Parts: sequence; C-alpha cells; structure tokens
Amino acid sequence: MLSLFLVQAVKRASRKNLHKWISERTAMEFLMIALFCADLLHSLGGILNYRWIAAENVYTGSYCIFQGTVQQLGETSVSIVTLIMAVYTFVVIRSHWVRSTKNDVRFILRLLLGMAVLISLTVGIGFCVRGERYIEPTPYWCWISNREPLNIVFKLFAGYLWHWLTILTSIVVYLILAFWIRGNAHFPPQSPFWRVSFTLRREPPSAVDGRLKPWVMLAYPAIFCLTIIPASVNRWLGFVHPESMTLLSTFCGSSIYRLSGIFNVVLLLSTRPRTGLFRWTPAEEPLQDTGNRFPRRTLEAFSVTEDLELSGREVFVGDESSVDKSEEGTGSGGLRRTKTDGSR
Repeated sequence: MLSLFLVQAVKRASRKNLHKWISERTAMEFLMIALFCADLLHSLGGILNYRWIAAENVYTGSYCIFQGTVQQLGETSVSIVTLIMAVYTFVVIRSHWVRSTKNDVRFILRLLLGMAVLISLTVGIGFCVRGERYIEPTPYWCWISNREPLNIVFKLFAGYLWHWLTILTSIVVYLILAFWIRGNAHFPPQSPFWRVSFTLRREPPSAVDGRLKPWVMLAYPAIFCLTIIPASVNRWLGFVHPESMTLLSTFCGSSIYRLSGIFNVVLLLSTRPRTGLFRWTPAEEPLQDTGNRFPRRTLEAFSVTEDLELSGREVFVGDESSVDKSEEGTGSGGLRRTKTDGSR
C-alpha cells in the first residue's frame, strides 16, 4: 500500500501536482497514511528476525538494539494511531461534521507529531536510564529487557498501556456507533458531547437510510483485538509465570500480531474504498459552490453515511446513476439534492 502511495507521489510530482495532492488530503487520510507507516515499522521488526534464525542464536549488539527500537516504535505507533482514528471517527459523527477543514488537518498533523515526540522520548529515556541493558534478547528476539524489574514501567508506556487503552476505547466508541447505525442510539441535540441515548426500539428506516452496516463499525475493534490480544496475553503470562511460555504460543501470538498491517489494509479498503488515497487518477473536482452544499466526496472519504443531513442545509446524495432528470441543466450537475425539510 505504501508502494502505491509512492508511485502516486512520483506521478504527481512529475506533473507538478504533488502540492495539490497533499492539499486535497483529509485528516482521516493522513491518519491512514500514518497507520500504514506504523504497520511498516511493526512488520520490519519481525522481518529482522531472519538474522537470529540464520545464526540459530539471539545475542546483544547494535543489531539487537536496532530491532528492539524498531519494534517499540512500530508497536506503540500502531496503537496510538488506531486510538486517534477511533476517537476522530466518533467526533466526526457525533458533531455532524461533513467537511475535513484545514484546521482539522493541522490538528491531526500536530497530534501525529506529538505522538512521534512522545514515543521518541520514551525510547530515549529508556536508553538514558538503563543504557545497554534496556534492549536485550527476550529470548527469541530483541525488545525491552526482562532482566531489569524497572523495565516494566517502560514496557507499559512502550506498548501495554496504549494497547489496552486502544482496545477499550475502540470497543466503546465503535459499539456506540454500531447502535447508532442500527437506530438504537442517537445523540440528543444541544446536549453535552458525551451524552448518548439508547433505546430498544429502532428508529424508522427513513432515519437510518444511507448509513453503513453495523458490522462495519464492529469490524474495527474486532480486528484490533484479534491481532493484539494473543500476543499481549502471552507476554503477561511471561511476567507472572515465565515457565508457562512455550515457543509455539510465543510465535503464534507474534505472527498474528505482525499481520495487523495486512488486516488494516483489507479493512480500510473494504470500509473506505472511495477515499482519495486509493485512486490512481485524480478525482473529479467537486462542484464549486459558496453556499451550504457539501460535495459527496467529503462524505464518502469518511464512509460514515451517504445521506448525512444537517438542519437547514443541503447535502449531495446519490451518484451519476441516481441522476434526477428533472434537475439536469439546473447548475447542480444533474445530482439529486435533498433538504432536511423533505423538499427537493
């Protein structure tokens, strides 16, 4: 996937459109790029095991330190970016946003920069405090040493804390959104941000028409839990009962965890297929409009709903296959427009 982005960047650079391509990216698309980069680091940490397999031994040294550092950077980044994506998706739907503004993009980029600084500080402090004893064989590859009891603090901030915080947050956030999609939950207007109302009786079909299937939202925490829980449980068992760890359980949990990048690519391709990141050719320019109408492409980039209505505003719904012939030549591109009062 990163190779695809690189090819796109080279093509656009040759066309002198790289700056334009970057300026067209939404906040969620930058998060997706960050997630793919984090998955790349995470997978690289596992690929580096080839040296230990060839040598039939794991030993300390610069290579060991490099692998441990890469694994720490990758694992923590994947968890934090996944956490940000979950919270941002909830905020977008809860606040009825339909347009990723420049301020949103700047905020997300600053958040990602802060994440990079935080992770780098964690790694740097670990080396300053523990020195060469910070990264050692554990025992099948190199990571934060098990021989130093104080290293459990670094392990918490390097992975476990963010892993479980992301799991719990994703389950809560996406479960609420799944109920909202089904019509069993709604967000009262003019209410505090955290206020959510649940009901056993579903909203009428007209109220939930155009929303995604509930399984789409449930797939996000399910995939993350599926990939991370086996490895995490195995590590915790290693702390409590080191003798209970086996080679088979360790490698099975680690292998599943290393495949998280593949799962993320498949998941994002399935649930956000219309995002601009997956286009080989530039998307058609949205209609220029100074009113209150929002281009459909913005809604599709989030894959939140294709019929998001705001009070007193118009939104684009439908596509070229749903052209309202009565509006052809009206200046709206032949696209059907729906107002919140039900008029056309």
